[in-house]
Formats: sequence, structure tokens, C-alpha cells
Amino acid sequence: MGRTTRVNAVGTSGANGDIEGNLLVYQQFEGRGSGIKFFDLTTGARSYPPKGRQYETLGILAEHVRPMVALRPPGAAERYETVILFDLTTGERRGLAKVREEGRSLAPGQVSGDWAVWSRCPGDSPCNVTRYRISTDEAELIPNPDGREHHSPSVDARGNVFYVRGHGRCGSRVSLIRQPLEGDETVLWRLPNGDDIGRTHVQMRAHGRMILFDQFSCGRPVESDGWQFCF
Repeated sequence: MGRTTRVNAVGTSGANGDIEGNLLVYQQFEGRGSGIKFFDLTTGARSYPPKGRQYETLGILAEHVRPMVALRPPGAAERYETVILFDLTTGERRGLAKVREEGRSLAPGQVSGDWAVWSRCPGDSPCNVTRYRISTDEAELIPNPDGREHHSPSVDARGNVFYVRGHGRCGSRVSLIRQPLEGDETVLWRLPNGDDIGRTHVQMRAHGRMILFDQFSCGRPVESDGWQFCF
């Protein structure tokens, strides 16, 4: 097992945002108050965004420096959700997945190098994670032979996927999984029963990788802690 570090301050709850260099942007909330905070991944120092810039949504740092996977809300004439790949350099938009029926949903994951990931929940069967290669326009489902819940995916620049696996209901035997581009999966972290993860984000470091995730109690989903896992 690797080492974990709490990101949000003691006495608050946190939710993952995105990363630019050594700076993590995340949401920190306490009671009815909520705001965007910075966390220096090298020093561990927390700070507020500098004045004069707009920080209205999580992940806005990454929107300025690399393509993003985004979720479009249901349309007015037809209920659907679409995962779209935006290239902010060229202006290209590429639709990657769509769901139309009531009760089905998509959740965008991470874009890293030539790779993107997302999760799809059909509504009548477990959620699954898709790994997508941008240069070849090829997508593949992460293997799920036991029909478990796969959600909250992230991906590194080498195509290794990290996601959360559960056994049906929220907080039931939840684990953080690494699925390499080739080879067998690895269980990185097992959560206490009753806890789950809302989102993951992986970053390559000089001496390994780091995964950030927000862990919450299923009985109190509005309260969560931001964690840093290094290996």
C-alpha cells in the first residue's frame, strides 16, 4: 500500500477538482459555506485563488491548458447526455458517448496525453468504465466479468486506468483499482465498509504516480475528505 495525505483542512469536507503542475484546485466546504481552494502538492500549503480571475467551477485550471472531457446536460427537445472531448487549441469537439433513456447517465473522467476515460451507467445494469485512445478514435470497456459497479475513472499518459469498484449499493466492499494498458489489474486501496469515492485524478510524478480522490460516507454523502495516494 502507498501513502495517503489529507488535502482539505481538518473540520471541513473536500471534493476533487483538477491539477496544473504542482497545484491542485479543489472544493472545500463547511456547513453551508463552500469555496475553491488551492493545495500545493509539494509543500502541502493551502491558499485561495488569486484575485482578478474567475473560479466558478471545479477543474477550471485544466480547461486552460489541455483538452477536457465534459458532460452536456439534457437537451430541451430530447433527454440525453453526451460526453464530449474539447480541444481548446484547435477548437475541435468530438462526441465520445451518449445516453438517451431516463435513468441512464454518463460521467466524464480524465484526459491525459493520448487517453480519455468515462463511466456509463445504463440504469438497469452496473456502471462500466471506458478507455479511449484519441489518436486512433478507439474505445474499449474495462473488463467487468462479475458485473460489479465501476465508476470514478482517471487515466495516466501511458493509458493506465484507475477506477473505483463496488458491489452494488454505495459503500459495499469498495476498492480503488489500477488497470494497466496490458496485464492484470491491481487493488491499490480498500475502503472501510460504508465509504465510497466520488472522483479520482491521477498525476505522473518524478518518482511514481499520485492519485487524488474524495472519500465520503454513504450515510453522509454531502461530507467528504480529499485524499492523496502515492505509489
